[in-house]
Amino acid sequence: MTNNRQQAADDHTEQIARDLYEGVRQLNHATAGPPGLTYPGTVYTVLGNLAVAVYGLEQSLRQLHRFLGEELDAGRLGHDLGHSPDSDVHRAQEALFAAGAMTRKLATTLGRAQNAIRAINAEPELNPVRLASQAFPMTVEEAVRMPFPGDTDKGRKPQARDVQARKEA
Repeated sequence: MTNNRQQAADDHTEQIARDLYEGVRQLNHATAGPPGLTYPGTVYTVLGNLAVAVYGLEQSLRQLHRFLGEELDAGRLGHDLGHSPDSDVHRAQEALFAAGAMTRKLATTLGRAQNAIRAINAEPELNPVRLASQAFPMTVEEAVRMPFPGDTDKGRKPQARDVQARKEA
């Protein structure tokens, strides 16, 4: 019964790794351009998520390294060709250690890329200050001086009733 549970747990671990690959494959397709990539804010979000994912990957690599070492030390590893597993396990551990260092550097680099574009937006017209100026293209004083819709005397000074009517409209 224990072996069945252990195998089910290992199968689940393998499925997570396959899902990770599939997620990266889908991300590659999505970031190829529109429609999956149309705003710089999306790039910002993707970079941030990649940075934390890669940073977290370092822990998985450490745990794989540790597992192989513990299993080797306990004498629970063999070799398909009947050789001692020591040198192959040690090579794998060296590679895992190097990959862990690379993930830390990659996570830091991705974070720097994300930070570099933190103020970038889609186009200048979408800048909040510019949008506000487009929605309100004149000062309050200029707006009050404008004739009320329907007034024929465009040159007259606005009256208090005009200002109140504008507020109610």
